[in-house]
Amino acid sequence: MEVDKIDYRVRVTNELLSTALIALLKKKSIKSITVKGLCDAANINRTTFYAHYNDIDDLVSQIEKVLFSDLQAIINRCYSDRKYLLDQIYVDVFKLVAKHADLFSVLISKNADPSFVQKVSDMGKDMFVTVYKSMYPGNSTKYLQYYYVSVLSSFIAIIRFWLDSNMAESIYEISKISKKIITEGIGFITPHNT
Repeated sequence: MEVDKIDYRVRVTNELLSTALIALLKKKSIKSITVKGLCDAANINRTTFYAHYNDIDDLVSQIEKVLFSDLQAIINRCYSDRKYLLDQIYVDVFKLVAKHADLFSVLISKNADPSFVQKVSDMGKDMFVTVYKSMYPGNSTKYLQYYYVSVLSSFIAIIRFWLDSNMAESIYEISKISKKIITEGIGFITPHNT
């Protein structure tokens, strides 16, 4: 019973800090957030903060780990299920984004970890090149890397726009839009698609 009580307190502390950090990142950059300011916003004392984290960057890193774990599961599935990469991945990524909308919103903004998008890129690059090389063996690795950068940039921009639009489209609708844009390019806006 005592362990459950401690675990509950740790969870509540982490939630308070995460919520306060996200709220602060909506207003200012991570470099301008102090531990004192974060603790005041979370209504906890600094001793409690330092019992769990070394600094603000450590907190951000721990928050990102949850997302990276979920993203890695999506990426790993692509190795064994090529069809997944071509279709269901869009839905799963947008479900993840919707589940952590506030967090994604700040992490892909300029205010949070400036290397977040690069970390995401690094996670998926090998899988993307490996899987696409097996599907389209005539392409060079370099061309596939260019294509990956293009796809990822489009995907991140679409996610950002969707979040900025308060997720106006359903997960399935935005997944379909994303897939069409990424796979058809300019064909997305030609008359047969409108």
